[in-house]
Amino acid sequence: MGRMAVAMQRGTGFNEVFSTFAIYHTCIGLPSGTLLGYELPSLGDSRKHCIDILPYNSVSVSEVLSTQPFKQRLSFLDGRRLYMWRVSKSESLNHGSIYVGVFDEDDKLVDLYSLWNGTRLAPIVKGEYASKLRALTEKMEIEYVFSILGPIQPIRYYRDASGRWMIDFVYPGYAHDLWKISVIAGEGIVSTVKNVGI
Repeated sequence: MGRMAVAMQRGTGFNEVFSTFAIYHTCIGLPSGTLLGYELPSLGDSRKHCIDILPYNSVSVSEVLSTQPFKQRLSFLDGRRLYMWRVSKSESLNHGSIYVGVFDEDDKLVDLYSLWNGTRLAPIVKGEYASKLRALTEKMEIEYVFSILGPIQPIRYYRDASGRWMIDFVYPGYAHDLWKISVIAGEGIVSTVKNVGI
């Protein structure tokens, strides 16, 4: 069974989307360059600099990537390029927020995400993930989208005006972006991509 079929079986409602959206803006809807009162890393910063300026303890990347739902949600990432920080005080990985830093072969920052409760991922910097979201187009296969952005749960399953069964997915993007992807259910092909953010 493909990941889209699994997502259809586990379909969630609009509350999930708005909850994700609210958490996302709680995390990054702050003045540029700050996060919860601390200076944010910038693209191109060294791993050491990122570790120095983020006032949080590290968490084992291998532990996170071997635990569900992280294993599935972060399946598009190469664990060898990652560094993670535990932001929440909870000792449980499945509760609260983790920051995920992505580094290139020179150990320079190319992306930084906030991951809430293991599934709700949002980019904190305008890096690779934001670029991939903006590059989405119709006629892509949803399995390809999952492979570059990670699988997420659908928010809506419905018939369009022509009677086709459709599935909507929503990915939070950088700043106020919120990308809605409508997929033809029987084909797994993206029909439309729209930024519905503020």
